[in-house]
Amino acid sequence: MGIITGTDDPVGRGRLAVDLARQALAWQPANVYGWALWRDALAKQGAFEAAESVGWEAIHRFPEDEQWRNQLALLLGHLPGRESDAEQLLRESIDRFPDDVVARTQLALLLGDLAGRESDAERLLRETIARFPDDVVVRNQLALLLADLPGRESDAERLLRETIDRFPDNVFARAQLAELLIVLDRADEATAIVEGVFSRHLEDEASFDLRARLLYHAGDVEAARDVLLSGVKRFPTDPILRTHLQMLD
Repeated sequence: MGIITGTDDPVGRGRLAVDLARQALAWQPANVYGWALWRDALAKQGAFEAAESVGWEAIHRFPEDEQWRNQLALLLGHLPGRESDAEQLLRESIDRFPDDVVARTQLALLLGDLAGRESDAERLLRETIARFPDDVVVRNQLALLLADLPGRESDAERLLRETIDRFPDNVFARAQLAELLIVLDRADEATAIVEGVFSRHLEDEASFDLRARLLYHAGDVEAARDVLLSGVKRFPTDPILRTHLQMLD
């Protein structure tokens, strides 16, 4: 640990991470964490072809572990011109592991970012909701997609309200609804939702961040800063609260 923390050169740290991952695999080839660390260290260095090769080798070695396909697809999806390869890999993963919600959601996010494929993304998310009605993450992702589509804001609002009725303790659905109402110039409704979240989830980091964002959108930067300061005091290790506070300084 002293070698890593004492190295100021990012390139040197990256090479060290790669070497350590390779040594771990040489000692224990079945160590799944070693393969993931090796792939990610290579990708961070910009050695994407090598990272992809490691990803394929991990799939070969652990064929019944769906995470390797999802993670390799995530890497490919961020590479220019490789979106179709990522899509194909995720579809193969869904065929092999039909109950893998992560692969379905990941594919929908990929399709949603591709021009002209938004309807495919929506269809997949709705099919996933029908198959896994208690998965709140999929519902939130569909709401995000709908909110970004012109003229679909009312559909997003309806879905979020249904999600809140079904999962009353889900802070993120309430946060999405409040932010959507702000965009629709319905600030009073958004304020009521945020205050409800803040009183209901006082111990939740997201409630501090949401209240600060609402105040910021309303033009009260100082009040937003005060809320974030309170949040950081309560949750001193939360990176999101700290980052948003720094953005206001």
